[in-house]
Amino acid sequence: MQTGPGIQYFLSDHNASIHTGSPIWNSPFPICRNHTPAQTHPDRQPDLCYGDYFAAVHTFLEKDRFRILTLAASEHLNERIVPADIKSIHIHLEKHGAFYHPARIEVILDAVRLNFVLNVAVSEVGQRSLSREFNLIRHLNRKYKWPYLPKVYGLEEAQRGNGTSTLSMFLGEWFDGFYEFHITSDHVGRNRIVLWDPRKRNSEIPEDMIPSLYERAAEILTCYYDPLTFDQIHPWSHAAGDFIARLNNTDMEMRLISVRNYAPIVNSEEQDARSIIEALLVFLLNLSIQNRLDRSDGVGDVVWAEDHAIYATLKGFFSGLRQIETPDLFSEPLIRFFKPYLMARTESDLMEICQAISNRYPPEAPEAAVINNNLNQHVARFYRSVQQGIGSSFDTCRPAGFNRNGNLMKSLIPYLFY
Repeated sequence: MQTGPGIQYFLSDHNASIHTGSPIWNSPFPICRNHTPAQTHPDRQPDLCYGDYFAAVHTFLEKDRFRILTLAASEHLNERIVPADIKSIHIHLEKHGAFYHPARIEVILDAVRLNFVLNVAVSEVGQRSLSREFNLIRHLNRKYKWPYLPKVYGLEEAQRGNGTSTLSMFLGEWFDGFYEFHITSDHVGRNRIVLWDPRKRNSEIPEDMIPSLYERAAEILTCYYDPLTFDQIHPWSHAAGDFIARLNNTDMEMRLISVRNYAPIVNSEEQDARSIIEALLVFLLNLSIQNRLDRSDGVGDVVWAEDHAIYATLKGFFSGLRQIETPDLFSEPLIRFFKPYLMARTESDLMEICQAISNRYPPEAPEAAVINNNLNQHVARFYRSVQQGIGSSFDTCRPAGFNRNGNLMKSLIPYLFY
């Protein structure tokens, strides 16, 4: 290996570094977060051990005299950083995810410590998705001004220690102080939401702040929705830890750290006013369902969020809708056309679309049973939230072109209504 900064290796739950003489160094490497090292897995790299993982990460970082790492540090600090400025590097294996095994890369300079994330794909499915995700995040960061996705700096493959195969990985921005959150149950069966903050031993999120989680997630996803092409970030999952949050007293910030795909979930041969509004409704209803799904403690059974997620999703959706660009087909902001359209939908209309969304899940998927068991109640409460939440303030935002009942004028009815 090339001469350079000293590099040490750590596990997320260990303070002391590990090395070639540590017992775990040659232990089998698990494929995902709920997979134990002793188990076998059909998609696992043969004979991969912890030492192979750390050696591959080491190789990635030092390639071309730490080119990617120094470029990332230079961009972060807005000054030129060269390899000689790096005193040492700590590689912390953070977790075993469904697709990646991310490491936190701690870079120690003279006066500052910087953190980056290195997403490492071990399984075949992870390696197939990693390059696509890197390019999608880079594309969305160029297309939109939003700060919700991580910056990405470089994608490479690195050989395992034995040189028989490679692991794929890319370096990205690390969001300091942001952590996963998941629904959990206490000893009396009451659902709570816990922030996976190791410094505070997984702190419970105050009850009055829980709706903000769903609101912010909905707002972020809506901000990245393209109303003209129907492109959207999908699939995404709370269970996978795609969203992370940071609490500051009574304030909450959120980031989205994964983009597996960016494409429409509905097909339309035309991009006229009607199809734009209808596709937006499908996006909202799918969002309202997906926002309620999680896994208990992140790895357990599929669980369904409380009803407060419904109104929070609506609130976040409309907040995001106010921020996205309105297609030229509309003479007013898109939100002013969509609100009366949504208000005019019957509960039966909503149920028909939600049932179609539910049918997209394979019957054997655990999410399918949870959605079907809750769908009737979900649609009823979604419909009531729309009528009460939007209707109470609708008169304040009716533009020209709407009649007193909030319906579109006759000239637009053929485009927007069934």
